[in-house]
Amino acid sequence: MKISNLTRSLLVLVLLMGVFGVRNAAGSSAPEPEIETIPEEPWETSPASTYSSMSVELSTPTHQVIEFNAGEPTRKTEKPAQEVRDIPHLVLNRNGVLTPGYERTLDIEAYNVPVYAPGIRVILAISTQHQDPDQQEKNGSRIQIWREEQFIPYTDQTQQGVRLTFSVTFDRHTMLDDKPVITPTDYFRYQIFIIDVNGNLRQSYTQDHAFLMENHWRVPLPKLLETEPGSAPDELLVYYCDMIPFQADMRDPFTQIPRQSVGRFVQVELIPAMVQAIQTQSNEWGFAWYPEWRNYRRDEDPKTLSVALGEYGVWFHGEAPSLGHSMISIRVDGSAGEYDNLKDGIMSIFDHELFHNHQRSINLHFSGNANIAGKNEAWKTFSEGTAVLASSVGQPQVQFEQTSSPRSYMKRANAFIGADGVFGGGLNKSYEKIPYHTAIYWRFLFEKCGGLENAATGMGVIRTVLETLYKGDVVNIQNSTALTESLPSIMDRVLTQSPPCPFGTYQESLQDFAYSLVMDSSSMGGWG
Repeated sequence: MKISNLTRSLLVLVLLMGVFGVRNAAGSSAPEPEIETIPEEPWETSPASTYSSMSVELSTPTHQVIEFNAGEPTRKTEKPAQEVRDIPHLVLNRNGVLTPGYERTLDIEAYNVPVYAPGIRVILAISTQHQDPDQQEKNGSRIQIWREEQFIPYTDQTQQGVRLTFSVTFDRHTMLDDKPVITPTDYFRYQIFIIDVNGNLRQSYTQDHAFLMENHWRVPLPKLLETEPGSAPDELLVYYCDMIPFQADMRDPFTQIPRQSVGRFVQVELIPAMVQAIQTQSNEWGFAWYPEWRNYRRDEDPKTLSVALGEYGVWFHGEAPSLGHSMISIRVDGSAGEYDNLKDGIMSIFDHELFHNHQRSINLHFSGNANIAGKNEAWKTFSEGTAVLASSVGQPQVQFEQTSSPRSYMKRANAFIGADGVFGGGLNKSYEKIPYHTAIYWRFLFEKCGGLENAATGMGVIRTVLETLYKGDVVNIQNSTALTESLPSIMDRVLTQSPPCPFGTYQESLQDFAYSLVMDSSSMGGWG
């Protein structure tokens, strides 16, 4: 028996009413991958124990520190053990130019150094925390960027232990195998070795993740749409370390950018694309910045929009999980394998996280609150669903390209309709469990109310959605989790204020959405 298109639409509508009208608990996240442990470097002679009375302090002339945070799970079922401490923070290059010496100088004080008769050699060795990413080997070597030796004779004054001072100023190049190489930027470890006159290692002192030296790019932003002068961010600041492998797919070494090319990649490819995305979302889509928006990161200007390019599990300037977050931190170490290149993968996340900042700007202005997902993250259908939409509108060619592995938006759209092999897909689930997948509904609204030919109108409807949500006239999302009960009222109010849309109520939009899913499911290059 053949089923008519009208009957199919009614069946899909029934399922949609279940998805967009059944309250359920939020789903759990997929476990994040484990971190590989880098083996320690052996000393030339037998190992030595750390001298219990010796202590070491590190500092910089600028007294700059950064919070180091690391979590390294031993099994996927375990939560990572956290290590949080302040460590010295250096900057080697800014906008491709070597910084003043005081920004790349490290002072090391060693106290109670044991001295054996007739004297000792004290060796300081500083090496990268990561192995050389260009070696393409799982157990490759770290890069040693400093080695210094001092001799201390044994005297009446030194036999009880002495204080030693090292001052290190890093340069543009360092020597590796008697050849100059570009000085790496990374977390660094140091080792202090105490050698007797016979060449025996008597004591040692080692500290991993002892300090951070990174690179910066600071770029002034063009004039952006703002509700009053001084509201919009005026500068883009990008942080990165080149010893973190810049690689689209961790399974494919050919997607890695050579370390010496990372700086140019950031300057020539990433930064122009980021500036264009900021202009597009603000000036072309009509998302004006409110004065309440400000940077979350400490020690930064409140109107600086900053991005940290990092890795999973060990981070600087904010955590970089499998996807970024509104602080903006983005993984570059192999989590963008579905994209043709690393730039497209990073920009997919940047568009998404940049849109979170617009959401936060609106929420701060209307409610004074920065929590865009609301109580218990119950409102992620709005915050995450529209952020996935933003990525699809910002990268139409990339996100809808026909590939063997679907990109961010198509992956979620396919999961919603069951095209990923799951029977019924998101139509059989509560929308609270699939907030990212509901981007297909927001994309539908965007297309019906404006589309790519009139992105400002289509995204204007999405802005009205967010303003209506965060104003709190319908529901206060900071103390309520009543998403199912409130969604129809929110959308009814939005659609009555949106003349470009061909429907006036939420119920009518769902009917059109259901019909479109049936009629257009074979044409996934449009809204979904």
